Amino acid sequence: AFSLGKPGERPRIDKEIEAGFGWLPSGCLVRLTRKAQQHVLDNIRTRIGLNRPRLEFELRGLMQQLGRRPDLQEMLDHLVWDSPEDLLAKALPCELLGLSSPIERRHAPGAGHLKRGLLELAGCDDPELLAALVHWLSQGVGAEPEDPVLCAIALSLLWGHPRTNVQTLLDGLRAHPHWREDVRDVAEWRLRQLLAPPARRFEHLTGPLRLHARYTREQVLIAVGAQRFEVAGNFREGVLHVPARKIDVFFVTIDKDEKSFSPQTMYEDYALKPDEFHWQSQSRTTAAGETGQRYLHHAARGYTPLLFLRRASKHPQGWTERFCYLGPIQYLRHSGSAPISIVWRLRHPMPPAVFEMAHRLAI
Repeated sequence: AFSLGKPGERPRIDKEIEAGFGWLPSGCLVRLTRKAQQHVLDNIRTRIGLNRPRLEFELRGLMQQLGRRPDLQEMLDHLVWDSPEDLLAKALPCELLGLSSPIERRHAPGAGHLKRGLLELAGCDDPELLAALVHWLSQGVGAEPEDPVLCAIALSLLWGHPRTNVQTLLDGLRAHPHWREDVRDVAEWRLRQLLAPPARRFEHLTGPLRLHARYTREQVLIAVGAQRFEVAGNFREGVLHVPARKIDVFFVTIDKDEKSFSPQTMYEDYALKPDEFHWQSQSRTTAAGETGQRYLHHAARGYTPLLFLRRASKHPQGWTERFCYLGPIQYLRHSGSAPISIVWRLRHPMPPAVFEMAHRLAI
C-alpha cells in the first residue's frame, strides 16, 4: 500500500493511473499495457462494491480522517466513483456516515421519500432550481420562498405523495440539520457538474421552467397551473390543454414500447431537422374537429403549443425518464385526419444530442 497524501489533497488514484502516474517522483516510471491498466482500474473501482457495511466503514473512516463531515464529492473521490447513484441508492449519506438513523428518518413526516428524492435531485439539470434550493435551505424555519412555484417544482423531486404543503415540507427539511445537509450537498454537487448556457424562460406560459432543461411530468403540470403540489395527479395523456394560459402541452416519447403504449397510441413522432418536428395527434382527433382546428390554427386563436420530449418512458436503470423542454412551436403543414400528422417549427432548435436521439426514427 502507499499514501498519496491527505483526503481532499491527493489525486484520484484512478484518474492518475489513466493519466500515466504523473504524481510519481522524478526518475520513477510505471508502465502498464492497456489490458493491465483496465484490470487495475476495474479492481480499484469495485473494491467497495455495493455492500452497505463496507460502504459505511469506508465513509466513516473518511470522516474521521477529515475531522468533519465529508461532502459528496469527497465521498465519491474516496470510493473512486464518478457518479453518486450507487451511494444514494443505499441510504441517505447522513445514515451511511452514522449521523442519523433510519429509525429517525422513518418517524419524520415526509422524510421517508428523501432517499429516492436525492437520486432524483442528482439528475436535475436546472441550475437556477438547484441554486434556489440551496438558498432556501440556508434560511431559517418560517422563511417563505421568494418563488413558491419554483419551490414546489423543486420539492416535488424530493417528496412523493402523500405530502403536505410547500412551506411545511420546506420547514421540516430545514429543521433537521443532517437531512438539510444531504439535500444541499447533492444540489451543490450537481451544480458543479452543469455547464448550462444562459437561461431562457417563457414565464407567461410555463413559469420558471428553463428551455432545454428536463422535468418530470408532475413538475410541468405544477408549472403550468394544472396540478396543485399537495394533490397527487393522475394525468398520463400525451396532450394537456390549459385554456387559462391558452397553451397545448405535448408530452412526446420517441421510443414507444409495447408495455407502455397500446397499438392506438404508437404515434409517429420524430425530428426532421433541429427546428422541425413531425408529430401525430391522438387517433380520435380529426382535422375538422374543434381540437384539430385549435392545433392547425393556433396562432389565429392566440394559442401556443409547447413541446416536451424524452427518449423513452423508462431509463435503462429503471427510473422514469424526464422530458426535455423544447419550448414553443408553430404550425408548418399537416396531412391526414384521425390522427393528424403535423410538422411543427421549433422557435429554438433542439440541442444536438436531443436532435440525434429524436431524428433516428426519421431515417
